[in-house]
Amino acid sequence: MDFLLFAIHKSDNRIASGRFGKGRRLCNHPVFHALPLPGQTFTVLASFGDEFGNNPGGPLVQGLDGNFYGVTPYGPEFGVGTIFRTTPAGTLTTIYQFCLQTGCPDGYQPYGALVQTLDGSFYGTTALGGAYNGGTVYKITPSGHLHYNL
Repeated sequence: MDFLLFAIHKSDNRIASGRFGKGRRLCNHPVFHALPLPGQTFTVLASFGDEFGNNPGGPLVQGLDGNFYGVTPYGPEFGVGTIFRTTPAGTLTTIYQFCLQTGCPDGYQPYGALVQTLDGSFYGTTALGGAYNGGTVYKITPSGHLHYNL
């Protein structure tokens, strides 16, 4: 486990979210410390590793459905990145794994924030892959249907 997603629940029930990078290691596990402000509680939403991808990057986006969406540039199966969803309760799901097609026409190593449009779709970018191996711009639905070469 290299990274943790977290949420700080404010007293007005709004959620501020983010991520922690690698922390101090104790018994080969990262150790993180957080001191919530008065009226807040600290909750780990999801832990990442080989199963869901590694190094979640960019800010999380809270979708119209109330879930949080983001990307990992590395892992799981081929080490080339995922798009994930986590519920406010912490159920983590990979909704798309990049580069499962020969030549990676969909791209790989997604980075930056996802942007959600009013129809519920998200847009994002990859650093590599695509027709010229210079990355892609993609559109993905919350259910995981991806379009690229937009």
